Amino acid sequence: MATGEWLLASCRSFYCHRRTHRCPASLPEFFDQYTSLTKREPGSSFNQQNLAISYSRLGSTHSALGNLEQALGFFEERSRLGRELYDAYPNNVSFKNGLAISYIKLGSVYEKMEKNNKAVEYYRLSAELLSELAHSFPQYVEFKNNQAWVQKKFCFEPAEELRPLSWQNGLTLSDV
Repeated sequence: MATGEWLLASCRSFYCHRRTHRCPASLPEFFDQYTSLTKREPGSSFNQQNLAISYSRLGSTHSALGNLEQALGFFEERSRLGRELYDAYPNNVSFKNGLAISYIKLGSVYEKMEKNNKAVEYYRLSAELLSELAHSFPQYVEFKNNQAWVQKKFCFEPAEELRPLSWQNGLTLSDV
């Protein structure tokens, strides 16, 4: 599989994602393109990760449009692929972080749907993974910031070492 195909599909999807209010009808076309690319090499973690990213982008797009059921479906698929990748490659930090972020996005959609018990469930799953990442990679502040954001979101008790980050840095988590 040519990496160029993924780059082209990704660029087209990103462009559409940024201009969604003008071209929501194009979203299925991009999704089909990603799915087709992944089916050519089903065992490829590279393809699987890119498909997971496309699910996340489509979920974010539908969430921004207020199509919460569709967003939920895309984020669930993103999390499913993320779980498969993480289970297959448990030492891959990117896969673990991607899974944690996918849980945040699921929590966010459930929160918008006013299903707070489900939202808390996914925020907690994310917090667990982010806690492990922050502990294993203390020099990477983004893990700590994301963990603190999740803990602050539902008033989980933050770890002592995260308190300064969560209140001094004015945390935001982009693309939730």
